[in-house]
Amino acid sequence: MSLRRTLIIAFLLALLIPTSLAILSGCDSTPEAPVYDNPFDPDGANGGDPFDLIATLGDTNITLVWNNIADYDLASYKVLHSLSYQGEFSELGIVEVPELAVATFNYEDPDPTSTHYFKIQAYDSQGYYTLTSHIVPASATTLARVVIDEGSGKLESRHINIRINVTTGDSLRINQSGHPDSEVVLAADDTGAPVSLPWDLGLVDSNDTTLTISVAVQNGNTLGEANDVELDVDFTPTLTLSQGGTKVAHLFPPLTISSDAVIAMRFSDTSEGLAELPWLAGGTEYAGFELANTVNRQFIFAEFLSDFGFSFTRQLYVKADLMDDATFSLVLSSDHISEVRTIKALSNANATQMRFNESLDFTNTPWVAYSDTTTIILSPESGEKTIYAQYRNDFADSPIYTDYVVHLLQPVEVSITAPFEGDFVPGGQVFQILGTALSPSAIDTVTLVEFDGGDGFVDVVGTENWAVAWDVPRFEADTDFTIRARAWAGTESMTTTMNVVVTQLVVGITTPAEGDTLVSGSNVEISGVAFASAMGAAVDSVVVEIDGDSGVAEGTGPWTYDWVVGAVAEETEVLVFATVFAGSTQQSTQTQILITP
Repeated sequence: MSLRRTLIIAFLLALLIPTSLAILSGCDSTPEAPVYDNPFDPDGANGGDPFDLIATLGDTNITLVWNNIADYDLASYKVLHSLSYQGEFSELGIVEVPELAVATFNYEDPDPTSTHYFKIQAYDSQGYYTLTSHIVPASATTLARVVIDEGSGKLESRHINIRINVTTGDSLRINQSGHPDSEVVLAADDTGAPVSLPWDLGLVDSNDTTLTISVAVQNGNTLGEANDVELDVDFTPTLTLSQGGTKVAHLFPPLTISSDAVIAMRFSDTSEGLAELPWLAGGTEYAGFELANTVNRQFIFAEFLSDFGFSFTRQLYVKADLMDDATFSLVLSSDHISEVRTIKALSNANATQMRFNESLDFTNTPWVAYSDTTTIILSPESGEKTIYAQYRNDFADSPIYTDYVVHLLQPVEVSITAPFEGDFVPGGQVFQILGTALSPSAIDTVTLVEFDGGDGFVDVVGTENWAVAWDVPRFEADTDFTIRARAWAGTESMTTTMNVVVTQLVVGITTPAEGDTLVSGSNVEISGVAFASAMGAAVDSVVVEIDGDSGVAEGTGPWTYDWVVGAVAEETEVLVFATVFAGSTQQSTQTQILITP
C-alpha cells in the first residue's frame, strides 16, 4: 500500500472502535454494530468530503469558503483549481488552519468567461493528506472582464474607454443603463486579448450620479449573464497655488488645477461675480487672475465646467508673503573663512527679486531676478565682511538678512564653481568643470588657469571665467576623488582643491516624478535610466520595488516597469525604489509618490 494513502487511512484506523461492547459472563449477547464517524471516510455519510465548499463570484475575484474541520490535527489546506470538472487540478495556494469554524481563500483575477472548478485538500501536521478523488469540486463561472479607463470607477469625463476580456463567445453586447438605444455589438476575441472601444456617457446633472455599463457575451444563440459595472461621476478638480501653500509673491499668482477634464473655467474675487464672467479655455495651469494689491487675506473663486454639462466651484484664500521668515546664508567653511573672492549664497524666500551688498547702503545696488542660489564677488580688500541680503515681491520688501565672511587676501585667487563639493560625477563620461580666477592686488593680471583631473595639470579655456571638459576616470566602485585648479598672475600662483565622488553605477527614476499623485487601480509605466561605466562590469538588471513587491524592469539602459497601482482606503505616501545591478555592485535611488483611492 502506498504512503500516499492519506488522512483517510490514519483517521479510519484511529476510529475503528465500537461505541459500545457488552461482555456478560454466562450470557449470550449480540454486540451492537460499530459507529464510524470519521468525516473523511469515503464510505461515510458525506462521501469523505466534509468541506461543503462554496465558490462565490465577486467583481474581480472568486471567494472560496469551506468548513474548518476540528480535532484532527489538521495543519493546512491546499486549494486546487481546474478549468474543467474532470481536468487536471493545479495548486492555487496554501491556507493555514484558522481558529474560526470556516476557512476562506480569494482567487484574484480569474480568467473571464470561464468555469472554474475548485477542490480543498486537507493536510495534518505529519504531512498526511486526504485523497482528492473523494472531494467534490465547487465551481463558479466568471463574467466578461470589463475595465473602464483606469478601473477606479470614478469618472471625471463623460468620454471613457471600455476594455473587455473574454475567453469564450462570438460577440459582445455593450449598453448603458437608461439608454436602451445605445447598445453596441462587437466581435469577441476569445484569445483573452482586450477589445477596446470609446464610449460617450452623455450629459448628467451632477456628481451625485451613478451610471452602469453592461457587457454580455453572445455565444451562438445563448446570451450570457451581463457584467454590470457601476460608475460614479466624480468631477471635483482642486485649485492650488503652483508653488504650494497659501502665501503669494505675485499679483498674478500661478495657479494649478488638478484635473485635465476641465473644458472651461473662470475666476473671480467673489462667488457672485463668477456668473458674470466669460468662460476661458480649460487647462491645468493659469496665471491670468489679478489679485488686489493688498497684504490682507483675499479669495480666489473658480468655476470649472465639465463635459458632463455641470460645473464645480472651488475657492482658495491667499495672503501676501511678507518674507519675514526668509533665510540667507553663505556657503563657507565652518570658520567663515574664504581665500577667494567668489563665494556662493543660498536664499529661501517667496520673492521675485533680490539684491546683495557689503553695506546697508543699497542705493546703487540693482535688483536681480530671484534665485535660490547665486554667486557673490567680494570686494578686493581682505578682512571680515558682512554681506547684506534683501528680497522683494509684488507686495512687500523683506527685512534685511546678513551673514559674514573673513576674506584672506591672496595675490591670485581661483575657485571651482561647478560641481559643488561632494557632488557625484559619472565615471567614464565627459563632465564640464567651471570656475573663476581673480588677481585682487591688480599688480599682475591672471594669465593662466590650469586644471588637474587626475592626470596632471592642463591649460583651460578662459581666465576670469574658465571652463574645461574633464574626461572623468573609471573605477569599479564609487570612489572619492580630488580635483585641482591653479591660477597664475605673474610669478604668483594659487591652487584650490575640491573633493567629489566618481560613481560608476548610475540609476535614476524619470517617471513618476517626486510628489506625483497616482490613482489606485491605474496602470502606470515607471521609467528611468541606468548605466555602468565600471571596467568590465555591464549593467545586469534594474529591479523596481514598491511597497514590499519587486520585479525586474524591461531594459538596462533606458528601462521601464509596468505597475498596477494597489488599492488604498485613503491617501497614502509610497516609496518607489530602483536598484541597478552590475556584477557584484549595485546602486539605488528612490522617489516618493502619493496614491489616492
